[in-house]
Amino acid sequence: MSTLGDLRTRIYDEIHQTLSTAVLNACLDAVKFYQDKRFYFNETTVNINLSLTTQYALSIIPKLIEVDTFKVYSSSTPYLVNNASWHDIELWDSSTGSSSTPTDYSIHHEQLRIYPRPSVTLSAQVSYHKAISMSASNSSSTVWTNEASDLIRYRAKGLLYASFLLDPQQAQVENVLEAQALNRLFARTTKLVSSNRVKGYL
Repeated sequence: MSTLGDLRTRIYDEIHQTLSTAVLNACLDAVKFYQDKRFYFNETTVNINLSLTTQYALSIIPKLIEVDTFKVYSSSTPYLVNNASWHDIELWDSSTGSSSTPTDYSIHHEQLRIYPRPSVTLSAQVSYHKAISMSASNSSSTVWTNEASDLIRYRAKGLLYASFLLDPQQAQVENVLEAQALNRLFARTTKLVSSNRVKGYL
């Protein structure tokens, strides 16, 4: 598995300079730029329990960007919970306060809210788009240094040439290579989704 250290070394070789801090910052900035983009490797699922309550900290859905499906199991039978507005659930909950099998959920100010509140503890599974970060450690090994290493490398070099090495012509070259790498990842993501082969990756 490739690491951030491997990625930085390759960039040093390609720009013919060892710019330790600048390269590190460019790599981290490149990851931040693509964190909220959906690829086949940042779709995942998490299993949670729902009990007699209305709000949960989003730590139960780690690094959530967007919920795809929210599935609840009642008597071993799965069914999908609808996405409703926070305002609607606020009105429903204050007017009835009922406790039953949930039919709706909403997310607001980093809280997950379900309605109605379950009268018994239920199992649920959330499929979602997850933000994957990368630490500044050279030993850090994530999808960004493996599956998406070309994308991050080209973007990092484009940032370096544009803002640090002040070579706009070479920055444009890196931008073209970045776009090609991005298209390859999007094409692979589309292929896996259309063939129904995308599963929880993390």
